[in-house]
Amino acid sequence: DVARSAGQLRGRRADVEALFRTRNRKAAIVEGFFAESMRTHQQETGPIAFAHVDVDGYQATPDTLAYLATRMVPRSLIVLDDVRRGAQGVDRAIAEFLVAHPAWTFLPLFPGQGVLIRPA
Repeated sequence: DVARSAGQLRGRRADVEALFRTRNRKAAIVEGFFAESMRTHQQETGPIAFAHVDVDGYQATPDTLAYLATRMVPRSLIVLDDVRRGAQGVDRAIAEFLVAHPAWTFLPLFPGQGVLIRPA
């Protein structure tokens, strides 16, 4: 819930690519803040079965969940970081998401994560 600049959140693309390569994972890496990046890459995003979201603040969380909710396949998972760890914006966004999407299930995970499960 602390405002951050793009430079504070920036990882090295080469490190991220290496991580996926060493695990032989198929992944599309899109740089930038999630909501802005996805608006420009919408056509490239197909159905999604798993997403791990670590956005650290309120507005980015509902923006990200709104985008993902329409693209997640049945029985898919969204893992969220910073759950019940003092980032009230993340917790608030999850609560609002569940009101808007009552069929989804939320389970807290230890430590400080949670998972949203899309129904079949």
